[in-house]
Amino acid sequence: MTSMDIGCGFTEGVQVPVYADISLDLNMNQVQPTFLKKLKEHNSNPLCASATHLPIRSEIMTQIYWNAVLEHLPRQTTIDSIRDGKRVLKKGGEAKVILPIITAHMHHYLIVLWTQFPFSMYDILFALYRANKYWHIPGVPHLTDVKPYHLKRVFREVIVEKHLYRHKWFHYPWGRITRRFVNNRFIPDIQGQYHIRCIK
Repeated sequence: MTSMDIGCGFTEGVQVPVYADISLDLNMNQVQPTFLKKLKEHNSNPLCASATHLPIRSEIMTQIYWNAVLEHLPRQTTIDSIRDGKRVLKKGGEAKVILPIITAHMHHYLIVLWTQFPFSMYDILFALYRANKYWHIPGVPHLTDVKPYHLKRVFREVIVEKHLYRHKWFHYPWGRITRRFVNNRFIPDIQGQYHIRCIK
C-alpha cells in the first residue's frame, strides 16, 4: 500500500472516484453502506483514525491526499497534522492538497447569495440544511483558514495551481447573454479551490 486519502469522508458522493489504497476518516464508523461498498470495489481499505495522529509507520507512503480536509481541523492541530502527513511520506513523496479559497462557511454562503441571487436560493437553503444536519459530527465544520503558505513551512517544495471555476452566470442558457457584456472573457468564480502539490 503506497497511497492514503486522509479525511476521505463517510457519505455517498463525497469521493468520486476512490483513488487511494487506504481511505482514512475520523467518522469511518458512521460510513454509509453504499460508500463502504464503493471502497471495497476499488480495493481501498477503510481506516477509522484521526488526521492529526496517523496510525502509519514513518516514511512508508509515496502519495497522500488532503482533499478539502485541513480546513476542518482545529487551528492548533492543523500544522501538526501537516507534519504528521509529511512524516509518513517517503523522501520525494508527494502530498496532493485541495483547499477552498473561501474557507468560512458563512462567508461562502454570503458570497453565493450576493453573486448568484436569485438563482441560488434553493442551493443555499439546502446547503445550510445539510450543514446543520452534520454540524454536531466531529470533523465536519470549517474551523481554520488554511492557505498554501502554511504548507510551505513544512514541505520542501509546494506547487500551487490556483484553480478557479467559471462563475454560474456563464454556465446556463442565459450565459450567452452574460458573455456579450464581457466580450467572451473568462470570469472566475471566487468559490473555487487551490489545487496544490507538496513534495517532501
